[in-house]
Amino acid sequence: MAFGRRILSFGGGAAATFTLRFLGIAGGEHSRPHSSGNGYSLGGGGAGEYIEKTSLLGELSQNYQVIVGAGNGGDTTFRTNGTQSNTFSFQLTGNSGFGANAYVFDGGRSPGAATLNESAQGSVGFAGGNYNNPGGWFGAGGGGGAGGAGVDAIFKKAGAGGVGVSSDITGSAVFRGGGGGGYSAWSDDSIAYMSTAEVNASGLGGNGGGGRGGVSDNDSDDGSQGSRRNGQNGTANTGGGGGGRGSYHFTQYNGGSGVVIVRYPNTLTITVGSGLTSTTTTTGTDKVTTFTAGSDNISFA
Repeated sequence: MAFGRRILSFGGGAAATFTLRFLGIAGGEHSRPHSSGNGYSLGGGGAGEYIEKTSLLGELSQNYQVIVGAGNGGDTTFRTNGTQSNTFSFQLTGNSGFGANAYVFDGGRSPGAATLNESAQGSVGFAGGNYNNPGGWFGAGGGGGAGGAGVDAIFKKAGAGGVGVSSDITGSAVFRGGGGGGYSAWSDDSIAYMSTAEVNASGLGGNGGGGRGGVSDNDSDDGSQGSRRNGQNGTANTGGGGGGRGSYHFTQYNGGSGVVIVRYPNTLTITVGSGLTSTTTTTGTDKVTTFTAGSDNISFA
């Protein structure tokens, strides 16, 4: 969407305005252990809370606050910060929903619950998937994505992370906000050994930067005890959830950091505070500035 013809100017000292497009996502979460921390087969991390606005009214020579959420649930903010007539405030926090844990050492399980404090303003995010725990097998649910719920575990197969949301704000369609895949493990020789194809299909990260979950075999009787596949972190600047962790993979797989993207007429010049990391490109009659880390003010002239 081109905004180059939408700059307005008013007499009598009123501020000149322009149309602004905005996308923001908070940092994705890592898998959540039980309160005791004794994780054996944990669900995938939820994606960061996601919002996109195709038409905000901005004002020239005014400050706007930008905060980019760090991985593992960091808050992302974009709001007016001065004397604007057209005020707005988007504060994205929490996660879309952790996948439910298949098993922890003390028997507890974490539910997949959504946290969307900006839902009244159009933010999106979904709950995590459920666990599956037949005898000798522990499959965790996938983390919720910005565009869909985490997938339930089915027998050997841990749940995949929920899908993210596609946006063309930068000029090309990109998915962001995928949930992390769940972790799977087994410890019973009565259950057939997991094939390579089954390993590769288990606990996949959601499209949009979600990390895949790990897979392990915990029964030494068949001679295959140990890791079958490592998990993954969520992708930076997508708000993707981290993959599930558990036995043989106790190292945390982190959620991806968030991002703020603004698109505005290419006739304008943006001033970015030194506390922010950003890049600016031109797409047709618009400029696109992407903020990938930090916290500070921005303004347009």
